[in-house]
Amino acid sequence: MISSPKAFKQRDMQRNSSLSVSQVSGKIIRSIFLLGDSGDQKVTSQVRNEADKYGDILMEDFHDSYRNLTLKTLMGLKWASLYCPKAKYVLKTDDDVFLELTNLIHLLEGAPRQSFMTGFVYRGEANT
Repeated sequence: MISSPKAFKQRDMQRNSSLSVSQVSGKIIRSIFLLGDSGDQKVTSQVRNEADKYGDILMEDFHDSYRNLTLKTLMGLKWASLYCPKAKYVLKTDDDVFLELTNLIHLLEGAPRQSFMTGFVYRGEANT
């Protein structure tokens, strides 16, 4: 999950709701938060404490900014390929998106194994 270093409350809300599920229909679910460096030593120290406590923070040494979202995504894909090589699916989302993991797993169980992409297309919505 893409997250900002300062989004402590958002990550806690995720851990206590959507991400409180670690297994569905026998499928293990592993969630991590992807962060860059805030540039603030106090925040970095708090994030490290959080990482030690929960074990679900992946942070690399680049400035956390909108322009570096690609770096966060690549960091997450690299981690998944190294530590979850047998994973059938990898989902990248933001920390303000709350998932219904049981429904998602059931959707994926019936999905094609190749050339599959899912999502929702907003039609007639203004870009923000």
